[in-house]
Amino acid sequence: MFQRRLIRVILSLAAFTVFDRAADAQMEAKNAVDFLKKLDQGINDWTADNFKRIADDLKKQDAEWNKLRLSIDGIALEGENKYIEATQSLESAVREYESSPESDLIKQQLYLNNLYKLASLYAEMSEYEKAEKCVERAWRAQLARDGASNTTLAARIRGLLTVASVLHKCDKPHEAAKHVDICKAWCDQLPKALYQPDENSLPNAPDSIRGEFQPIATSVPGIQICEHLPMLARQAERFSILRSTWHGSDTHGVGVHYNLTGLRHAPRQAGEPQLDRRDPPSIGGVIRQLRGDRNNLPAAVQLPRPVGDQNNAMWGGQHAGFLGPRYDPLFVFDETWRPGDPLPGFTAPVDVDAHRQSGRSNLLATVQSQRSTDSSVERDYQRFQQLAFDVLRSGQAWRAFRLDDEPRQSIERYGDNRFGRSCLIARRLIEAGVGLVTVPWIFKQSEQNFDTHSRHFAKMKEMLLPPVDRAFSALLEDLAQRGMLDETLVAWTGEFGRTPRINNGGGRDHWGRVYSTVLAGGGLRGGRVVGRSDPQGGVPADNPVHVSDFVATIYHALGYGSETRVTDQTGRPHFVVQGRPVLELLQ
Repeated sequence: MFQRRLIRVILSLAAFTVFDRAADAQMEAKNAVDFLKKLDQGINDWTADNFKRIADDLKKQDAEWNKLRLSIDGIALEGENKYIEATQSLESAVREYESSPESDLIKQQLYLNNLYKLASLYAEMSEYEKAEKCVERAWRAQLARDGASNTTLAARIRGLLTVASVLHKCDKPHEAAKHVDICKAWCDQLPKALYQPDENSLPNAPDSIRGEFQPIATSVPGIQICEHLPMLARQAERFSILRSTWHGSDTHGVGVHYNLTGLRHAPRQAGEPQLDRRDPPSIGGVIRQLRGDRNNLPAAVQLPRPVGDQNNAMWGGQHAGFLGPRYDPLFVFDETWRPGDPLPGFTAPVDVDAHRQSGRSNLLATVQSQRSTDSSVERDYQRFQQLAFDVLRSGQAWRAFRLDDEPRQSIERYGDNRFGRSCLIARRLIEAGVGLVTVPWIFKQSEQNFDTHSRHFAKMKEMLLPPVDRAFSALLEDLAQRGMLDETLVAWTGEFGRTPRINNGGGRDHWGRVYSTVLAGGGLRGGRVVGRSDPQGGVPADNPVHVSDFVATIYHALGYGSETRVTDQTGRPHFVVQGRPVLELLQ
């Protein structure tokens, strides 16, 4: 009777997922994860109360102590957000118990706790089928121990996870065959110009929080943005705003790394995290390893400058990290270069034609073939040297960096400044075969970028928002008119937001507790707002989106998910997608 009732619960939950997939199914999936989180906290509390007594008892028996040690290791790894390693340790603990069943009730409960904790971790990783199997094992163990009367909890969670599993299957990443490229605009700390969510939030906040600017309507009823983004407002159906993005750090380098990788940087002893080969890779580094380069062009490019300020040249997260330098994006950094002009050093001297250049290349290859290159440094040097020759030989592909054949009205539409011209080059690079182009804001000095600790409103109105509004709206319009927007994901982000309260200098300071990010194209839904902040714009009030989920949504559009692995320089595999895609944006 119990099993038939359980089957009816599972089938009824799965049925409304099939026939009414939207709100109810998503709510049940969320309920499953929330329910497991609460159960998980209870397990932690139980563990804290009982581990010492169990440990003292089991240290006398090596085999029994090993079971407990594996459980402790799993919980410790979970605390460090090392979910893959935590599940492996807990799975080992479960297998230890299953190989020698216990009669002691406390030890049996520890076994059940391990299974429920495993289910919680798998659900956090969107591995709903694995979570369901863990709960089923727990249910069977409880059924054998207590009979059907005490298995209602397991039955309920199994039903919820069945729904979550069905929903998750419907929301698998895009087929890898659908080639999506990325244009990423980076403005150091996204402005509160994108914050105006509804009549209950910032527009009605006190002046010391809301500030001088007013919201305006957009092309999508109910969505408002800042009055100084009128061109973007006319294209709101093409992009979605995540108004509840967060990571919690107010440090530039931490936020930069989070937003460019979706992962936390490797530990540092002090100071802002700068570029480091111990760090996880940027999205560009992952694309270069998984996709490879095309058309004699690197798969990832960043121009016209690094993400940094006058005090920090390059914050962490911008290169391939532990994947190694061969997967670094091509950095085109030259403060004297006007984007669109011939690249310095990217053309052969006037008196060296193609025939002479080919002869030089062949001579060099002959000389180098006579000596071994055992050093990794030498191999890297030769690879970069080969890239330089490819630049000189493949002039047509590399013309994507130049704007001398672009109509004047196109340049003016994007804005005839370094940011606008760089966004136009980004579109040309995507057309030429580059997989990801990152365009940071063009000035590093705090008085000229979005780090507005003083005179916030004057800088935003007169210097910052107009060129961004023009360039970003032109990019969306251009991609749509060329039929490229569905295959090109456009992302706009920064390292964090700005404080709700205006400081004494008329500025806003660092704020990582809530900020806005923007996604457009790439097969994602446009014309939507996900989440909202509280009335002061201080913390998420609804549907918080951790930055790892923001980056996971980008990876989802590329066809990558939680099982996607990259390999570091030692051959060790790493899972790079640790967040969950934002379901509201998935088609």
